[in-house]
Parts: sequence; C-alpha cells; structure tokens
Amino acid sequence: MDLPPDSVSETRSILKTQPSTTSNQTISHSWLSRIHSRLYSPDDDVPVLPKRELKRVTFSVGQLTTERIFSNFDDDAFKLMNACDDDPMGPCSDGQQDEQVEENDDIVRCRELPKYYERACRLREEQPLDRFMEILRMSCFTQQLTVVDLSNQPIDSRQMGPIADILMMDSCRTLSRLNLSNCGLEDTSLRILLHGLLLKDRLPELDISHNPFKTDGFKYIAIYISQSQSVRTLDLSYTSPDKRALRYLSRALELASSLQRIYLDHCALKANLVEVFASGVRRSRSLQHLSLRHNRISQKTDAWVSQMLLPPRTDDGDHDDDLMHSWSEARQLGLQQLDLTGNYLQSIVPAIAQTLRSNSTLTHLVLADCQIYPAECAMLAEALLSNHHLRVLNLADNPLSARSDEGIIALKGALSKNHFLEELNLAGTGLESGAAIALAECLPENTTLQRLDLTRNPDIDMAGVLALSVSIKMNATLTFLDINIPPNDPDMAHLQHGIVAACTENMQRSLEDTLYGHETDSLNEEASSASSVSSPKPHELDMLGGVEDYGTAVKRPESTGGTQSDLSISSYILDEIPVA
Repeated sequence: MDLPPDSVSETRSILKTQPSTTSNQTISHSWLSRIHSRLYSPDDDVPVLPKRELKRVTFSVGQLTTERIFSNFDDDAFKLMNACDDDPMGPCSDGQQDEQVEENDDIVRCRELPKYYERACRLREEQPLDRFMEILRMSCFTQQLTVVDLSNQPIDSRQMGPIADILMMDSCRTLSRLNLSNCGLEDTSLRILLHGLLLKDRLPELDISHNPFKTDGFKYIAIYISQSQSVRTLDLSYTSPDKRALRYLSRALELASSLQRIYLDHCALKANLVEVFASGVRRSRSLQHLSLRHNRISQKTDAWVSQMLLPPRTDDGDHDDDLMHSWSEARQLGLQQLDLTGNYLQSIVPAIAQTLRSNSTLTHLVLADCQIYPAECAMLAEALLSNHHLRVLNLADNPLSARSDEGIIALKGALSKNHFLEELNLAGTGLESGAAIALAECLPENTTLQRLDLTRNPDIDMAGVLALSVSIKMNATLTFLDINIPPNDPDMAHLQHGIVAACTENMQRSLEDTLYGHETDSLNEEASSASSVSSPKPHELDMLGGVEDYGTAVKRPESTGGTQSDLSISSYILDEIPVA
C-alpha cells in the first residue's frame, strides 16, 4: 500500500530522530557567560582586575623557602662586621652596628650590580644589554641607582627577565625613575616588568610611552597601578588604547591609592573613549594631574570633559570605608591640573566654563592651541569672576583677537576683580597694541597676578609696551612680564629695561614679605609655647584646691593599649579585587 508523501516524511522523522541542538546551545551559552563574568561584573559591565594574571609563574608548593643567589660580600664588608664583633665599644656600638652594616651592604651590592646582571643573563642564556650594563657600572661610582633610562633601546621578553631581576634587588631601592619609552615593549615584556616592580613596590615614576603593547598590556598596567602603593607618575603617551583598554584604566583609577599623574598624550582618544575614561577620573581618590595633549577631543565630548572637573563621587552602594568620605572631605579630592593642549575645543569651552564656576579643586588649566576664539575667551573670563581656586590659565596659541576684542575686554574685567589667578599665558594669541593697552589698564587693580606672558605677539608696538611699562609701576605683585621687542630698537629696549626693573623690585618686596612673615610666625610660636609652660597663678591654685589638686586636674589619662595594624604586601595569587 502506497503511503502519501506526507506520511512517509512523518514516518522517517519517527524512525530517525534529528539531533537536538538545545544542549549544545546551552553549553555554549554557559561557557560564554563564564568568560564574560570573569571579565566584567554582572551589574554594570565594570571590568575586574585579577591580581594573579600579573604573576609570571603559578605553582603550588608544600614548603616555600627563599634563597638569595646574590649574597657575596667583599672583604671590606667582612672586615667591618668582624671589627664590630671584636670591639663592642667601637664605632658600631649603641645600636649603630646594624645600621652601618646595612649601609655598607647596600654600597657593596650596588658595586656588584654589573656582576649580578651578567649572572642573571647567563642563567637565561641571554646576552647582556650594553646600555643597561653601562648604567649599572655608572652606579658603582655614585654608590646608588636613582634613574634608569633605556629609552629607544629595543627590549624583548627574554631580555626583560634579567632587567626585572636586577630592579627587584635591594640595591635598587633608591630608584626613582624608570624610562622605557620606545623600547618596543609587548604584552609579555610588560607583564614580566610590572610583576617585578610590584613585588618590591617602591618605584615612584614609570615611563612606558611610545610602545606597541595591546589590550592585555593595558590590563597588566591597570593591575599594577591599582595595587601599587608607591607609583606616583605614569606616562602612557603615544600608545593606542582601545575601548576595552580604557575600561581597565578607568577601573584602576578608581582603585589606585598613590597614582597622582598620568599622561595620555598623542593617544588618538575620541569621544567614545573619553566617555569611558572620564568616569574613572572623577571617581579617583588620588589622581591630581591629567594630560591629554594632542588627542582627538572635539565635539560630542563636552559632557565628559566637564564631568572630569566635577567633584568626585562615590556610588551609593559602595560600602568600602576608604571610599566613604564626608562632603567636606570629598571637596578636597579631584583634579588639580588638566592639560588639553592641541585639541579642538571650540564647542566644548562653554561646558568647561560652566563647570569652572563651581569647581573648587582645579588650580592649573592648560588650553593652548585649542581653537579658542574671542567668544569662547569671554566665557572663560566670566568663569574667572566666580572661580576662587584657579591659579594658572594657559590660553597660548589661540586666536583670541580674531576679528573682535570681546575676549580681551572680558579678560580685562576679570583680572580687575579676580584676586586668585597668579599666572596668565597669552603667548602667540595675535594680540595688538590695543589689547596690550587694555590689559595694562587692569594691572594697577590686580593684587595677585605674578606672571603675564605676552611673547610671540609681534603686533604689539611702542604704544602697547609704553602702556605696560607705566602700569607695572603701579602693580606690586607682577614679577614676570614677558614680551618680545624687535631688535635694534633702542626706545623699545629702554622700555623693556624699565619693565624688568619694576618686576625685580616686586620680587624683592615679595621675598622680604615672605621672610618677615616666617620670622613673625616663629616669634608667635615661641611666645605661645612660653605662655603654655608658665606656672599657674595663686588664684588658680586656690580654685583647683592647692598644688596637689592642680596637678591631678591637668593630668591626662594614660592611653589604653590598642591593636596595631600591620601593613604588608599582599600575595599576588589571592582572590580578585572586589568590584563595586
């Protein structure tokens, strides 16, 4: 009996069951979820920074011991220790023995650094870098290693191992700056370096700019700055961070406790990247100086640039004691110096000016070569009327006088009423004599400006210089008035000499006031200390019930013993950093 086609297909489907894809899809989905959960927190896609990823080797041991392969002393060290043992009343007595032995040990080890480096290279079957060897040999004469500059020296991962070993030695404890700019560092090399630096954690300044490391390299950097208690300055200029890399850096800024300066110049940062980075800048507890020179910050970034200048904020759900600050304490945090040189900021200046009106932390603002025109200059000048904290404003290389004097007139009014700004840079802004005369008119009324830079404005002629030379004699604070005059012009040179003389007189007066102020403070402290130790008067003794009662009344209770917290460097194979 023939069956209809539909029945045949249905019969085949019963006899031969098609493979189900539900389980595979579930497995694949769960696998991707685990990977995603390790990279991001489930709440708001905030990346976590696992400390174990910076560790070079991970293995388990039953008993861990420390063996120092660099432990050779020379004869001088042994003689010093033997002399101290034989003569207990000698120069090493009274607790000085350990200090002198330790100091001599550091000198000996510093002299032996080239030998240690050769041994470390031999263990790895690598040739020593001549340039690094020369730096170590120079330290033998200075008896301390303070700066290591290996810029423009190609370094691969195998060569980085011996260098990292040397930098971990106690003889390098005085190292204050490490420059590895343009060394061709990749992710693996960076991991080896940062692991070694974090083990000792004593380097204040690190320059790894102009290197081709990728996203993983930025992740290692983020782990390093989030864990370090010593790094103060980090230079990442001329690198290429993507959105994921800036997520890592943003999260690291929130967790960092020591980083104060970071440079991201020439990094091609666009609006979407600035958006990611701005959140970490605002939440940072330690960052004070940010340099974003010559990036692609232009329109559509006004909200994020102004966000970096707002007072720091913490999430409501964050229960970390270190992040919980009162409003008065939080006002002391935030950026103090911001450098946006070389970005197209014409459309962003209104947002910056609006934020400056209420900002209470920023002291240095550099907006040089940012395409700021007279209208935008007027907005910044109006912000100066409300801002009482900005000390330095740099508007150099902007067309402030293009087709209008609106900006200069606004600056004139601001300088007449603002008594906080100390330095104003208007170099290369196309100023003419009319603008110089306008600025000269406000100098007698200003009481805080110490430096005014008008260089590279060739259109300022005799009339402008004459007005400045007259007005500065009625100003008591300006110590630097920079202006260029044409060569072979005796009249202009004479006026310039008068300006220099007035500035010199103001500087001398300022120094005298400072010294007099210090002397007055010292006398007041001595007087207060003398009055505090004076004996009580008779009527005071009667009120307190005699001398014995008086002594009892002023006696302070003894401090009770409390638990003392011990600070130590945590192991780098612990759990991941908690995520907000």
